[in-house]
Amino acid sequence: MRRSSLARVFQRIGRGLLGSWCIVGPPALIVAFTDFTLALVIAFLFFVGGFYVIAILKWRSQGMRFIKNTVRDTLLLFLFAAIGGVFGPLLASSGTSTTIAPMLTLVCAVLGFWIVEVVSPGEPKLDQQ
Repeated sequence: MRRSSLARVFQRIGRGLLGSWCIVGPPALIVAFTDFTLALVIAFLFFVGGFYVIAILKWRSQGMRFIKNTVRDTLLLFLFAAIGGVFGPLLASSGTSTTIAPMLTLVCAVLGFWIVEVVSPGEPKLDQQ
């Protein structure tokens, strides 16, 4: 049964968020907290470890195809977020509401992944085994 393109868009966004969290999340949280208590360190390790466990379990069940798709979707998510980050302040400086800038990043990511899904529907065959 084929899923809708919108469902595949959100699957790609989820993989992109997982990959971006595994790359950017731990350093960002370390910089965000200045004073660590023992309980905070333990909670931080469980929170970070949960995402790595998800990635490892998916990798073990799907193989390198999952890693390749996650890396691709993470790079696309960074690209679409950068595009939304450029156009958001441009629209805000033109007199529109300043609350549109963060929303534009999300809209740009969804529309960007949707365009990618329309151009190349489904999962690309990255590994020829």
